[in-house]
Amino acid sequence: MNKGFIAITVTLFVTGILLALVFTSSIEAGLFYDQAMKKKYRTLNYFYAGDCIDQAIVMLAHDYFLTIKQSIEISEYNCAILSIKVEGDIRAITTVGQFKNAYVFRKASVKLKDHNLEIVSQE
Repeated sequence: MNKGFIAITVTLFVTGILLALVFTSSIEAGLFYDQAMKKKYRTLNYFYAGDCIDQAIVMLAHDYFLTIKQSIEISEYNCAILSIKVEGDIRAITTVGQFKNAYVFRKASVKLKDHNLEIVSQE
């Protein structure tokens, strides 16, 4: 009778340990997937914010005196132009990519000339 009891106890103990290991590895796999998706969304938003910088530059090309009071959301590009500030002949553009709530902010400086624009910096 003791041999059967010891065998069942060892079996339950080993099964419990294996279930704990499987549970732990499944949690780790889920966390890895979540981190990979967040990295993907941040990368996408980096480029989406760049698209909004491009749109702001096009808007500046059409209107030399353009400044904005509130953000302009461009839903087809999953981004928004937050501000365009005038600093002499330089315009400071701030944008955000906002796909899946993984926000990425970018800034650019554009120098306006008589007949063209020059991108001074992008961050």
